[in-house]
Amino acid sequence: MSAEDGIDRLLAAMAHQQQQQQMWEALSLLISSRAQAEGSSVPSFPAFDKTKERWTTYLGRLEQHFEANRVTDSTQKRAYLLSWISSESFELMQKLFGKEALRQQPYECLVTALTDH
Repeated sequence: MSAEDGIDRLLAAMAHQQQQQQMWEALSLLISSRAQAEGSSVPSFPAFDKTKERWTTYLGRLEQHFEANRVTDSTQKRAYLLSWISSESFELMQKLFGKEALRQQPYECLVTALTDH
């Protein structure tokens, strides 16, 4: 093997090592960002106050809040909605669906019930 062949092999090995390092860094960044997204919490949202805004306005703002914070799962949306609406609205939901059944209702059904009420 000539010195020139040895240098070519060494340069090829170094280029390959550099590519692997870049791939590991990209993978690490991807894993880190995904872990942050999955573990992140959604900022709270103000309670619905019928003296200050209409339900449809509140619902529109809430949907934007969900979109901005990447909340797409119906179960999560239901949990957030029930924890953020006012006590008065929560009690209304309990009357409409029953205390135990309320937890089983899809988000969309809760929204429809409040919109129709």
